[in-house]
Amino acid sequence: MVQSEIHNKSRSVSVHGPEMFGKGMMDNMKISRAIFVTFLLLYSLLSVEIVQAGMIFASSCSESDVVLAINSSEKGDIVVLPEGVCTWSDNISISNSITVTGSGNNETVIINNYDSNNGSTLSISGNSGGPVRITNIKFVKGTGTSRAVGASNKYNHELDNLYFENFGTAVQLYHVELSTGAVFHNNTLVTNASNAEIIHIWGDQSAENSAWENPSKLGTHSMWFIEDNTFSKTSFGNVSGYAVGMFYGSRVVIRHNSIEGMYIFDAHEGNYGGVSGRRGAREWEVYNNDWVVNSGDAIDKIIQPRAGSGVIYNNVLTKIGIGPSILHLLAWKPYSPLYGCAKNCDYPAYDQIGRGKDQSSQPVYEWNNLLNNENVDFKIQGRPYDPTCEAACGPEPLPGDFGTETVDWYNDLQKPGYSAFIYPYPLGSDNIAPAPPSFLNFESN
Repeated sequence: MVQSEIHNKSRSVSVHGPEMFGKGMMDNMKISRAIFVTFLLLYSLLSVEIVQAGMIFASSCSESDVVLAINSSEKGDIVVLPEGVCTWSDNISISNSITVTGSGNNETVIINNYDSNNGSTLSISGNSGGPVRITNIKFVKGTGTSRAVGASNKYNHELDNLYFENFGTAVQLYHVELSTGAVFHNNTLVTNASNAEIIHIWGDQSAENSAWENPSKLGTHSMWFIEDNTFSKTSFGNVSGYAVGMFYGSRVVIRHNSIEGMYIFDAHEGNYGGVSGRRGAREWEVYNNDWVVNSGDAIDKIIQPRAGSGVIYNNVLTKIGIGPSILHLLAWKPYSPLYGCAKNCDYPAYDQIGRGKDQSSQPVYEWNNLLNNENVDFKIQGRPYDPTCEAACGPEPLPGDFGTETVDWYNDLQKPGYSAFIYPYPLGSDNIAPAPPSFLNFESN
């Protein structure tokens, strides 16, 4: 059965940029500065967006000029960065409900030299007081170790029409439990990095238990929505990594993306890497994605959920040459677990595949996934056994000891009562950041 989807056709996407603010557009239009100013004045009288939102033009794309422009803004303003190539070596934080937009088509370029292992060069503060939009900027990895962009779903933030080049991890998103949704859409993410983990989605580490104490939110707006993006590699033969990684009780929807040369997502198990305080990923919806792997890619899986529950359906998978032929479900095995080896010796293990609220049963459902035009199903795969737990748990268990089809997951069966949240993610309501004015050349898909 094919899952039906409610479609919302109101969103404008595919920014081509405010090229009229650059020399090329001005020359092409052959208009005087006076006519240009008059046009803006007339537009401001006719457009609600301009009446309600001020336009602030940064003098350049340098850190100092952008910080000055953002700090000069008020709620609802639009901060415009001009064309240019600039290097940022520190964090810039947006703490007000505004739109920050670049100019041209990938013509506002930021080279990332900011060093911070878990920080972001351009981030949205948790105290923004309302939704923030970041759009139409190209980020290129420089010498820095930070992510390019960071945001939470505390408000209806929108990250769109951005370009990320050669990051190991380009984007850091945070899922705040009991908050509204947020959307990352129509972006391009290209990398040459080995074992890249392009997007990280973390739950709230200070309250990560709450996601596991709350009921399912599948099919609701209370998720991070990753949709209509393009993920790709520019090098082959190295370890491919994944498009989206989930941690700490996070919830995510991955839909309508094009993903090439890497596996789609990894829902990490609890206490990943033996670090105290890490719960497993809580819920995931993965559907209507196009995925391609070439024979030169060092990739052995399509997906790798290790924790939590969700739905995976209507994905079109293409394998060129050798490559994976199953949907991996990674069974929990004792792995330096936070709650002690003994708590995870027996089925069901903590936060394992097919678990939900308070560790109750919440099976995973898979249906209508095609690999080279043939049906493809889940298969359980074992987790490497941690010998430090052997004294408590005994000899290494079999993968099937931690998961059973028709109990923890179902192949070829649509989840009863489930329906997807409206697509595209609905923007334009009162609690969404203002769109840039129409003369910034948006096109509707």
